[in-house]
Amino acid sequence: MTGKNVETDPELQRQAANKAKQVSDRISDALTTLQAAAEGRGTPWGNDQYGDRFANGENNNGYEAARRNLKKLTGNLSDHSSEHGDGQQKSSKLHGDSDRTSADGFR
Repeated sequence: MTGKNVETDPELQRQAANKAKQVSDRISDALTTLQAAAEGRGTPWGNDQYGDRFANGENNNGYEAARRNLKKLTGNLSDHSSEHGDGQQKSSKLHGDSDRTSADGFR
């Protein structure tokens, strides 16, 4: 990147970090709401052969497996968004501190 400048704005980074945290919270809230709604319905597919096939599939790839996978993936997405926000928050602090130190050098 020789000859190219990179600019950062610590305040914009803080704002982006807060938005990433909000995304994480909304994903987590959506997952909690979905889980509560699904659990509140119990096992509406029944306990007969058709219900078992729906719930478990032929090779444990039915609804129950899909629900577990969705929960895991959604949880991971929420965690990743939260971690991303934490990283942005730390970066904004480091860049802000660096800007202040640099400005102090010119006083």
